[in-house]
Amino acid sequence: AIPSTEALVEAGKKVLSDVKNWKQGKTFRGVMKGEPYNVTTSSKARASGDEAGWHVRRSEHTDGTFDEFWEKLGHNKAINEKDFVHEVKNATFLKQISPTQSIWSLHYHIPPVSDRIFTVLQATHLEGGEHGTPREGWVISAPVDVSGDAEMKAKEDKGVKGRYVSVERLREGTDGGALEWMMATSSTPGGIIPQFITERTMPSQIFKDVPYFTRWLKEVNGKPSTEAKARTEAPAGNGAHPMTEPVASEEPAPEAAAEAIIGTGEPLLPVPTTTEAITA
Repeated sequence: AIPSTEALVEAGKKVLSDVKNWKQGKTFRGVMKGEPYNVTTSSKARASGDEAGWHVRRSEHTDGTFDEFWEKLGHNKAINEKDFVHEVKNATFLKQISPTQSIWSLHYHIPPVSDRIFTVLQATHLEGGEHGTPREGWVISAPVDVSGDAEMKAKEDKGVKGRYVSVERLREGTDGGALEWMMATSSTPGGIIPQFITERTMPSQIFKDVPYFTRWLKEVNGKPSTEAKARTEAPAGNGAHPMTEPVASEEPAPEAAAEAIIGTGEPLLPVPTTTEAITA
């Protein structure tokens, strides 16, 4: 059965509340495709019997408002990811479960390996804002098995199936301060890709979504990118961007995939202990 948005968000809150206990990882700073970034990462190793570990990124932003970020992350997220995540070849809508829940099939093209298909339930939730309290936007993506639904199965993209679960929180800054964007994910890519490779490369992959998104957001909102602004303001001959962290390939692998998410009784995000996808 599909868990409620409330249950998914509560499970997501438990995941992020534990991040302070995770191992601190690398901080990525620099400029990519004209966009500056400063992203911290942490991780939680998989325990014995777990399918995957957890990885989280955190960034603060003054390059857009809460409303601008939430409009693109909290609405039509799968379609928008197709525009700013280069590896998403297709995003196929499968079913609307409720005003806050929908099921999507995401087709990732990640050469040289075979394409990957991630079928997910995406749930969104917005809270706060009363009496001047900061708003928080939540987006939970969880693997879902649609094999028992003939209509959805027929529309689902074909390819090697992976699984991922992600918890995203967008928190409004107070008194005009920077907004915070956090995303935690646990994933298994499917196929024959060793899990240890996924774990090792995850931090260097998930941070890239930040500059990709902020650049795209400025483009769709008609704002000049940092790169264009630099070309206008910089002295002639100064075309270099300072970079304290070497940027790897501009074409990251996808967030990949995660096993798991519902146990018996109370639905839980994979913390991760169970390895069954939600059954649609």
